[in-house]
Amino acid sequence: MKKLFLFFLIGIFAFDFAEAQMVFNGGPSQASAMPGYSQLDDYSSLLAKKRRKKKRKSSRKKGRGSSSPTAAVGVGLAYNLPMGAFAKEDTIAPAIKGGLGVNIDADYFVAPSFSVGVNTGYHGFKYDLADDSLIKFTKKKYAVIPLNIKATYYFGEDAFKPYIGLNLGMFIINSKVAYSVKTDYYNPVTDSTEVLWMRSEKIDMMTKFGIAPMAGFLYDVSDQMALNFNVRYDNIMAKDEKNGFHNASFLGLNFGILFKL
Repeated sequence: MKKLFLFFLIGIFAFDFAEAQMVFNGGPSQASAMPGYSQLDDYSSLLAKKRRKKKRKSSRKKGRGSSSPTAAVGVGLAYNLPMGAFAKEDTIAPAIKGGLGVNIDADYFVAPSFSVGVNTGYHGFKYDLADDSLIKFTKKKYAVIPLNIKATYYFGEDAFKPYIGLNLGMFIINSKVAYSVKTDYYNPVTDSTEVLWMRSEKIDMMTKFGIAPMAGFLYDVSDQMALNFNVRYDNIMAKDEKNGFHNASFLGLNFGILFKL
């Protein structure tokens, strides 16, 4: 009887030791003995962990600022090159020289890849007019102020996002030319002919409709800020032969900063 009891204790001890060793070595746990449990559950759990890990890596790979904002405002500088008849001198109007400008934008993202917004700014040009012996120019300004609505489509959601867009609306055009004309004047006091420079100026302001397609890209430098570069072609229906105006067409090279809200 004593031997039988001794063998019983040794058996219980051996069973507990084997079970503990299997748990320690990563073998089947008590959960594996539960009804409905199989090795497929372990495999499914492992796959889920791998997917989560891959998703985190993919998110980091996209770079900073990959989250989609709901709105954004931007400011930037532009260099504008006159195109077509706007850049040529003829019997209607003198040629226009290129100039610098400032852009201000506000956008609302109706979807991660699509935004609508407004654009304004100030773009300065100069008439290509040269002084001669009879006339001297003191001001040769030609300025354009856009008051546009716009729509933009973005490709992808990575840190580098190419886009295309369209601006349309009204453009305020301000033209001012100030000059002095040489005139011979007879002075009866001195009984001689003197030279006078008669000052004059021509100022025009008008509002015309125009359209401006654009293409460029954003590059996220943080969650709140992105660099913005685009090329934009403005075509303003401003032709007025009577008052000396061509359609104002110019190509703008724009660089700025976009702040995400």
